Amino acid sequence: MQAYKLNTYISNDGVILLPSFPDLYNKKVELIILPIEEQTKSKIKEEESNYTTLDFINEFSGILKGLNDQDVENAKYERLKKKYL
Repeated sequence: MQAYKLNTYISNDGVILLPSFPDLYNKKVELIILPIEEQTKSKIKEEESNYTTLDFINEFSGILKGLNDQDVENAKYERLKKKYL
């Protein structure tokens, strides 16, 4: 079974624009409509940029309990490497 995921708009008249899927013609389909939260990409990027490494360390500091200083530094390094590479 093939599934399709589309992002589209519903006009003020209630019209939904869909691309053509000839393999679905004359077939019953299930249509699920989920509203998308209107959060712009720039706002998401801004929220991500406000989340610092210190925020991460404070949030997950319980995980680091019992580790020596070298292991903590390695964890910080790995976090920064994943974030920026």
